[in-house]
Order: sequence, then C-alpha cells, then structure tokens
Amino acid sequence: MVPLPPIRLSNALISTTFPSPTALFVGATSGIGESTLKCFVKNAEKPTVYFVGRSEEAGGRIVRELEGLNAGGRYELIKADVGLLGVVDGVCEKIKSKEKKLDLIVLSPGYVTFAGRQETKEGLDALLSLRYYARLRFIQQLLPLHPTRILSILAATNEGSLIEDDLSLIKNYGLANCVNHSATMTSLAFEHLAKEYPETSFVHAFPGIVKTTIYSKGFSWWVALIMTWIVAPLLTPFAVSVEECGERMCFYATSARYPPRKSATSSSEARAAGVARPEGVDVARGKVDGAYLLNWNGEVGEGKCMRGYRERGMGRVVWEHTVGVFEGVEGKTR
Repeated sequence: MVPLPPIRLSNALISTTFPSPTALFVGATSGIGESTLKCFVKNAEKPTVYFVGRSEEAGGRIVRELEGLNAGGRYELIKADVGLLGVVDGVCEKIKSKEKKLDLIVLSPGYVTFAGRQETKEGLDALLSLRYYARLRFIQQLLPLHPTRILSILAATNEGSLIEDDLSLIKNYGLANCVNHSATMTSLAFEHLAKEYPETSFVHAFPGIVKTTIYSKGFSWWVALIMTWIVAPLLTPFAVSVEECGERMCFYATSARYPPRKSATSSSEARAAGVARPEGVDVARGKVDGAYLLNWNGEVGEGKCMRGYRERGMGRVVWEHTVGVFEGVEGKTR
C-alpha cells in the first residue's frame, strides 16, 4: 500500500514537474472525479483544464471553486452528455481545435443502476457506453495530442470473465456482465495500447469503497432509500473519504511510480514519467510495461481471468472489437 504522506508529498510537487499542464477531466462535476480534479488544480502551476459534465450549474460552481484554489489557471466546462460517441467526438474536436498537446486525461463518467439494458440511439447500452466505449473513444480521438498519462477510474483488479461472442452484451446484458465486461475490456485494451503508444502511461484504477452520493443516484426512490440508509452505513467502516480518494487518484495520474513503457532519455521524457518518487516508493511493475491495473491502495493487481486472456492475445481482440464498434456507429450517423 502506498501511504498518504508520500502521496501528499508527491502531489505537492506537481507544479515543479508539470509547468503549465493541459488536462482533460471527464465526469468531474461530482464525487471522485471532482475531488481528483480539485487536487490536481490545487497543486498545479498555471494549468489549463477542460472538464466535461452534463450540468451547467454544477460546472459553474466548480469553475468558481477552481479559481479559488488556483487563480493562475484557466478552466473551461464543456457541457455534454458523453453517453453518445457522437457527442464524445464533438468534445474531442473542440479540444483539438484549441490544443496541440494534452498532458493528462482522467476519465470517470458513470452511474449505478439495476435497470436492464437501455439502448442508446447508437445501438449501445447506456451504462456500458459510459463505462467503456465512450472512455475509449476519448482516448482514441485524443491520442494524437500525445497525452503523457491516461487514467480511467473504474474497476481494475476486479476483472471478470467475458462473453467473447457478445462483447457488447446485446444478447446477454445484466449488471454483473456489464461490470465485468467494462472492467476486463478496459484492462485488456490498456495493455494493448501501452504497446502501441510507448510514450503514454495507461492507468486503470479501482477507487475502492468511497463515501460519495452515488448510492442515492440512479435508483428508484425506495432502492435509493435502502442504499442510503442501510447499505451505505454498513460499508462506511471500510470506505475512504472522497477527499482521500481524490488525492490517491491525482497521485496515480502524475507520479513517476507509473511511468510509460519507453524509458526516459531526455528532460521532456522525464517529465512524461511523472513526479519523482518519494523515498521508499518503488516503481510499480505491471504485467505489461506502461499499463497499470491498480487496486484502491495504488498496488498493481488483476482478476484471475487476466493471465489467460493475456496469453491468448485478447488485448488485440478487444481493441479490434472496440474499433469495429466505433466504425459501426460512425456508419449509422453519417
């Protein structure tokens, strides 16, 4: 476990490693995403930050709070519902029209629901799209801006078995399958992309049990009541605060503990590796160099299925499937 003191020490040095960084946060208008965003802004020097969310009211509040944390930065809300890949493309085009380089991408959109498959007009399940396809579409579209690190906050180390002939869960949808597929496909895709883009570090992190309001959202009123007043209190002794989670995620997004596949040979590549590791904090070792599947405590791990999938080359299979889905959606919307 990486303790909080070295994490805080590392985060405090972000400004010395990343002068004037440019970052994108998707799903940052509440909860873990918001906490991670604020931790980054608090510790950065003259950051340019784009953050994506559905609520203009929440976005306005966050801009004001970010300006209070760091008056030297530039903060822009991009109001969008990124459950649709076409909307994701619009957000990416807006960023690419303004920036030539993007240092950091942090992805955390999503919600919790027990409802069945809810198909979008693009033919994808809404929850699976937010947890996987939309996030990977952001990555695919923004890799030309050479991000040094990409962090997806989801369910690493909790990978489960895939239904290989139904990766999009058109015929076999269920919440458990959705959770398994989004987690496992993210991990496999990240390991594949780390080989293809060795100057970018790909981090898939599980936040653990966090004290947020997510337990009261996405449910009918009676389920929300049970989740808020029965389930959440039972989980509280095992949960971390949203502030601590944000500090940890900021560390995973910036620390040299999680370097890209390509070793640093210049000052710019050293910057890409991240904030220098505090004493006593070792370099993490992923099963694939440049890709890190992290438990809530910052340690590398994986679900039991991953070894077999890795040996069978499922990373490439999953990525080719993902690109095929993107191309299919593009064909429908032309």
